[in-house]
This record gives sequence, C-alpha cells and structure tokens, in this order.
Amino acid sequence: MTENGKFIKEMKERKILTQHEDTATPDSKKIVAHGIQGITFYKDYILLSQSYGDHPSKIFVYDNKKDHNLKQKEALKSIEAPPYMEQITAVDDQLYVIFESGTTRFRDELNIDPINYVILMDLKKITSGLTDN
Repeated sequence: MTENGKFIKEMKERKILTQHEDTATPDSKKIVAHGIQGITFYKDYILLSQSYGDHPSKIFVYDNKKDHNLKQKEALKSIEAPPYMEQITAVDDQLYVIFESGTTRFRDELNIDPINYVILMDLKKITSGLTDN
C-alpha cells in the first residue's frame, strides 16, 4: 500500500510458498453447485450460500460425513433467502449471513429491498431432523 492508501498493483517480490518446486495438488476435489458465494462448516454439515443476481438466494446443507459432490440435488436441505446473499459463517449454533444488497451500489435499486444487517439463523433448527447432530 502506498502512503496515500492505494494498493500497489505490481509485485516487486515473489515469495515461494513451498520448499519444493512441485505444484501443490489437492487431496480431493468436489463439484460445487453454480453461483456459490460462501461456505461454512457446522458439526457434521457443510453449508453453502448460492446467489446470482436479483433472484432468490439459497442455503444448501450437506452431510460432511459422506464423500459426494456438492451439487443442488445432493443437498439434505435447501433454504430460500433474499437476493444478493454472499458469505455465511457458522459460530457456535448461529449462522451469520451477509448480503451484498446492503452496499451503496444496490441500496438505491428500485427492484430490491436492501439488507444492511448481518442476519443470524439458528443452526440447530436448520439441521434439526436431518441426521444425528
């Protein structure tokens, strides 16, 4: 960052992330549903937030004990949410949800209701009855 608070776009130094010249490779890969904005983990579950444009958003709940892809049809549960949902984070038994609609860019749009708060959802209720949790 410069003294004026602007980001420096050019990389002057490059850091080596590994001790070897090998390329890092994942242990496994999963196919994920289209439009995923966020991911979080709660007990034995994976939760994904999906949002694209001014259409209703969704939260998908998956069993993290199973080895499967994270497509819509594989979800244990799907919860509809307002448009422009972005990140989700699980802390204790709460799901914290933020929306891009609260930003200045979308606040004056006539076709959406902006959400400029962090929304909390009860994860015990969301996962109730899915599997043993």
